[in-house]
Amino acid sequence: MTKKDMIHAIADKTGLPLKEAETAFTAMVDIIIAEIAAEKKASVSGLGTFEVRSRSARKGRNFRTGESVKIPESNAVGFRAGKNLKEVVNKG
Repeated sequence: MTKKDMIHAIADKTGLPLKEAETAFTAMVDIIIAEIAAEKKASVSGLGTFEVRSRSARKGRNFRTGESVKIPESNAVGFRAGKNLKEVVNKG
């Protein structure tokens, strides 16, 4: 499902005009991103938790040359599904 599909689904489910559904969806995404950036964690009840995870520095390999390369420490966003989402996924 794409962003456009989600916006159309929100409009259909709520009866909002497409423009308002897009504004609401964009606001929700912006709030989650801001919360992750500031607090390192954002929980959405019924969906799950987005959080910053630290990735240690490690060795990698350049596939073209076979040369060993240092990959620096970095942060990545992780997602842990909530109970409701896990139940829905595992019913099928």
